[in-house]
Amino acid sequence: NLIEEASNSNGGKPVILVSHSLGGLFVLELLNRNPSSWRKKFIKHFIALSAPWGGTVDIMFTFASGNTLGVPLVNPLIVRNEQRSSESNLWLMPNPKMFDAKKSLVTTPSRKYSAHDMVDFLKDIGFSEGVYPYETRILPLMAKIEAPEVNMTCIVGKGVKTPEELFYRNGDFDEPPEFSYGDGDGTVNMVSLLALEKLWKDEKNQYLKVIKIGGVSHTSI
Repeated sequence: NLIEEASNSNGGKPVILVSHSLGGLFVLELLNRNPSSWRKKFIKHFIALSAPWGGTVDIMFTFASGNTLGVPLVNPLIVRNEQRSSESNLWLMPNPKMFDAKKSLVTTPSRKYSAHDMVDFLKDIGFSEGVYPYETRILPLMAKIEAPEVNMTCIVGKGVKTPEELFYRNGDFDEPPEFSYGDGDGTVNMVSLLALEKLWKDEKNQYLKVIKIGGVSHTSI
């Protein structure tokens, strides 16, 4: 175990964990899968940079149309298949516990999709094979974002325009959508970056500090 080895090689001192982006969800899951006694012994602090605790609207664009991440001369439909094949990307889907059920995230001429419509969304974009892992593995993870009772600091960017809703005017998911933007770090929406403040507000044994840095993007933090 890398954490235990790091502690033991430094005189038994507890370690400080640092994560970025989706790594924050992996670290939180790791902490909660270990007993409280282990956490108290080995973890001094957990620092999460730009963690998408509640998912992102941006991943819906990635799954629907492919995301070249700004790389020129790349067909997004080619990279879309690779991006869909990574099951961990499903963990970035908007969490229905944190995104407003009445808030439309994707709009087509025939319907609107909120965070509560992800199964229909996956089917309608032609990614029905994503439904089973989403329902059986991802939703249970989304449902139990438990406080690990270790000291935590979340450092997030703000004030960077971030996709908040996608508009497919002709209903063709193979074509890039129009975007409306809101606050966030350019990738992760503010409601997701700050989700733990609301989710754990009554957790008496959880220290949580959130540091917001204006104008800092997801990749430059």
